Amino acid sequence: MKKTVITLCAFAITAAFGLSNEDYDKFIVLDDSGKYKEALAFIKPKADSGDARAVTLVGYLYEVRMSNIGEGVKWYKKAMGLNDSLAHSNMARIYYRMTDYKLAAQTLEKASKLGDTGADATLGNMYLNGIHFKKDYKKALVYIQIGNMYLNGIHFKKDYKKALVYIQKGVADDDPQALTDLAICYENSYGVARDMDKAIEFYKRGAAQGNEYAKRALERLQ
Repeated sequence: MKKTVITLCAFAITAAFGLSNEDYDKFIVLDDSGKYKEALAFIKPKADSGDARAVTLVGYLYEVRMSNIGEGVKWYKKAMGLNDSLAHSNMARIYYRMTDYKLAAQTLEKASKLGDTGADATLGNMYLNGIHFKKDYKKALVYIQIGNMYLNGIHFKKDYKKALVYIQKGVADDDPQALTDLAICYENSYGVARDMDKAIEFYKRGAAQGNEYAKRALERLQ
């Protein structure tokens, strides 16, 4: 089964981005089914009409599904001009992959200001690991999910109950790292009873938003 890997900051697209939940659901079905040309034919008219998120999704199809990075970047930059947070986050991912950490950080900071919580998590990890920035746990706390730090004993003593409190807050915002962390908790009985059905459910949600660990976990479990 193909896995959708769109790194959306929210699991459901709302009318605030010009796309209804029905539009988004149809796009996801086409994408998950490997019908990328049909997905492009469906979403491109919305992009051509000026919908910023649709422009980003066109870029996603070119970059991720059709392996045409140049065309994907063109559409991402167009969406960035329309202040789409996801376009900034996806371009930052490309810069990061190119090891242009300065440009990645600048683009992530803009994505964060536009409300992309996935960008917050990546910035937090950069502060946490000293990538481009000097290691700074306090700034990492501003960006990264505190629950993840409690879960892994980073800076804090491991505390699964506290981790779950913060993780659930991230899950409420459909944050990909929080969704994945909750799946880890269910898989390993961290603060909750072991429940593999729920673990797989939250891994799927994390994977759908681009979390690499969640995608690998699904390959392992399914």
